[in-house]
Amino acid sequence: MIDLAYYSKTDTSKNMNYTYQSAKTIPLHTSFTFSNGWSIEAKIETQWLKKGIWRFEELNGNIIADSLISEFFDVNENPIGFQQNTFMSISVGKSPNWTMAFTLDKISTTEPSFGLDQKDDSSNSLESLLGLNMDQNWANIEFVYNVTSSFRLSLMYGSLKGGLLCANGVCRIIEPFENGFKMGITAAF
Repeated sequence: MIDLAYYSKTDTSKNMNYTYQSAKTIPLHTSFTFSNGWSIEAKIETQWLKKGIWRFEELNGNIIADSLISEFFDVNENPIGFQQNTFMSISVGKSPNWTMAFTLDKISTTEPSFGLDQKDDSSNSLESLLGLNMDQNWANIEFVYNVTSSFRLSLMYGSLKGGLLCANGVCRIIEPFENGFKMGITAAF
């Protein structure tokens, strides 16, 4: 995705800034369903994301700048070219009653905070047990129970990174959630 953010042209110069984003993603989804109603599902997705401002500057016919100013930084706050995102999930269920899932969302870089804390410094027991870096990992365990075919309860413990979630052609924004319990009730009419 490229969007023009700034454009200026004179007789001797041309300046353009674009917001730039590109990603390459490799998804893997494996599911086993057994005849007695039990199922196991594993998902892993790895993504390489480039994001930032592409700067182009030309003066008197000579190109002075033509490069990406990355939005991503390493742990020492030095800019790097891309962010690697990894999502893993493993779940076990007994149809049609319940499912239990462990989810881990990981990023390889720190994200710019602009003076604001992106993630709560405290850790939850699950992240501590796994020895995860709190600034770059979000882990949770969720239990879902289908009370009826149209009424479902869920209880989650842990953290969610949040962001855009797309499933079955429908996309929605999931708010970040830090270090706690989250209960959900879903009813279909």
